[in-house]
Amino acid sequence: MHIRIVWGKVLPGQWDAFEAAYKKALEIRGEVKGLKCQWLLQDQNDPDAGYSISQWESDEDMRTFWDSRKRSDAMAVIQPFFVNQFTITNCVVKVAVDRWTIETKAERASEVLPRPGVIANYNHELAARTCAL
Repeated sequence: MHIRIVWGKVLPGQWDAFEAAYKKALEIRGEVKGLKCQWLLQDQNDPDAGYSISQWESDEDMRTFWDSRKRSDAMAVIQPFFVNQFTITNCVVKVAVDRWTIETKAERASEVLPRPGVIANYNHELAARTCAL
């Protein structure tokens, strides 16, 4: 699994407009081969800074999209908000922990029926990980 983390700053006081443009850019971009999940995060200490984190099935898919027309079309919508302060980091996931998976495996190993609320917790966590952006 591969992750791309982009940190950057937007024009002062423009986060809300940037976020709206970001959502529009996602609509323009559409589905992307190999993109599993994506997040936009705003820095709590600097409201003009944030991260775009994307999870990819392969490095090839990640790099192919980066060089694609889909990406350039989507970027045209958000580019006006950038102040040319950014970093891009490509990562390979070495360890991933999913609390629900660990709880479920422990329950199966001890042959105990699921505790009340486990399914509700799972659904909540699944919804949080759906990446509706």
